[in-house]
Amino acid sequence: LILGLILSPLIGIVWLYILGLIFYLTGRLLKGRAPAVHLRASIAWSMVPYSVPLLMWLVLFFIGGNQTFIQDAGITSSILINLVTFMVSIWALVLLVQSIREIQGFPVARSLFNIV
Repeated sequence: LILGLILSPLIGIVWLYILGLIFYLTGRLLKGRAPAVHLRASIAWSMVPYSVPLLMWLVLFFIGGNQTFIQDAGITSSILINLVTFMVSIWALVLLVQSIREIQGFPVARSLFNIV
């Protein structure tokens, strides 16, 4: 857990720069006009909703202890957290599509194509 807490921010920053570069290059192919720094910002802001299920998992981990990550351990809270994670994932995708659409000047379909 401690190693994950140390390495996660570093891996996240590297991943953010890689995704920003990929979105920048594919956006240029699609005639987009946004700089890479704006694309990285839109990627980062679209990940903010994931803090909600992360906090829920941390609370469950500290309350449930060893049974948190055991399947069918009788903890119904994990089902709720998985449902919230699913809804947050959809919302994060909507945020990413809309922010790419806005900064690249794309319609929704081209924004989705830029992401895919």
